[in-house]
Amino acid sequence: LALLQSHIGQSENHGSVDFGAFARELIGELLETEAPEETDVSVHLHAKGIELPAALAMPLSLITNELLANAFRFGCAGREEAVIGLGVELDEESGFGSLVVKDDGRALPEGFSIEGAAGLGLRIVRGLAERIGGSVEVGDEPVTEFRVGFRLPPGG
Repeated sequence: LALLQSHIGQSENHGSVDFGAFARELIGELLETEAPEETDVSVHLHAKGIELPAALAMPLSLITNELLANAFRFGCAGREEAVIGLGVELDEESGFGSLVVKDDGRALPEGFSIEGAAGLGLRIVRGLAERIGGSVEVGDEPVTEFRVGFRLPPGG
């Protein structure tokens, strides 16, 4: 949260966040703290020019942190090389956006569902997604992918 607050403070209108710049810094921190030392991790970020209101950026930053940390911990474990992707897209016409975190690591357990996830982190992700008018979808072939849909606030 401190990282996000510094980005809100750097914003010209103090009410929005350059989410791409925030995500780039978050990825750098997670590479240092969560990535296994033996794994060469490539991270692909697609969030350039994504400006979000602070009220939406706050829950999305928590969701992003949790999903990326899981990708580093579980998607990279025991591997020489790994690829993680993070993308954010906004469709202002429809009023919705999406955040996607994926990795090319080991598959999720058979029968995995976000609704039945026992871990606190994924339950928080699901609750935060619901709070911002969205949902979480999980894909598993050929990469593990978490897609969080969310509603854009009116006017932004």
